[in-house]
Amino acid sequence: MRDRRSSLLARAKKRFGMFAARGTDRTGNKTKMGSLLELCGVPRFPARPICEHEKLKPLIISTAVDWRGFNFPNVRDIVSQHESTIALKATEDLSVFEANIWGMLFYCTQIEGNSNGTPGIHL
Repeated sequence: MRDRRSSLLARAKKRFGMFAARGTDRTGNKTKMGSLLELCGVPRFPARPICEHEKLKPLIISTAVDWRGFNFPNVRDIVSQHESTIALKATEDLSVFEANIWGMLFYCTQIEGNSNGTPGIHL
């Protein structure tokens, strides 16, 4: 069961990497990877699914919260993949939010950027 937990996290990280590799920023330029913020919650021993796959998308949509004038996660671009439902561009930028049938929630976003010509992590 610990192997399943590790593989769920590895799969979520790989999916984010694949999404980031094909990404572009708001101006249409290829996204350059900078520092990332990664949050994950997963049961210690994911022994059995806790949710049916077809219920994940409605659950994500119904539990989105208002965050700085936007919904989090952004529910306009949701895709389903094996055992998971993923909100791409969860905060409008290079980010993903993933929920899966095993109870794992994964969020990853780039926190480094270029604000007014100054590269770094925005306050």
